[in-house]
Amino acid sequence: VFVGELAARAHDERIGDVLVPSFAKLAENDRPSALVRSLSLVGFAVFPLAAGLCGISRPLSLFLNDTWQALDVRMMLLVLSLLSIARPIEWVVRVYLQVAARTRLIMFIEWGKVVLIMAAIFSLGLLGPIAACVAVAGTFLVSALAYVVAVGRTAGVPLPRLLAALARPLFC
Repeated sequence: VFVGELAARAHDERIGDVLVPSFAKLAENDRPSALVRSLSLVGFAVFPLAAGLCGISRPLSLFLNDTWQALDVRMMLLVLSLLSIARPIEWVVRVYLQVAARTRLIMFIEWGKVVLIMAAIFSLGLLGPIAACVAVAGTFLVSALAYVVAVGRTAGVPLPRLLAALARPLFC
């Protein structure tokens, strides 16, 4: 999971390096369609990572000793692979909001995510480590949805259009 997180951070920086100047150079009325296209393309590039993490969780568990088997690392990896779905959505939308000078909105969502993740881990974490993983993955999915709703309202892109752009790569 740590290696996957490092890979995700590396992609995050590269995607931001490309999208910030791209969105900034576009005319303001062309940005919403570029946002929809970017969400779909990033999804096609990164969503297979989630499927790959789910796919290797079972074979990976064969190499773990009894201590790790008791923790059910396979199930944790399955749950945390959902981060590979939520993170790219946040990357693209955060960059769009940054270029649109909506940094206060970004800060509000990120602070909300911090509060939600701490509350979710402290409450669900009492049920065990897998529940703590569900808390983390769930928080990131809620945060991604908050970003999509926020950008839909600020950019004037209908929510169904944004969700359709995400659904195509997710279900392919």
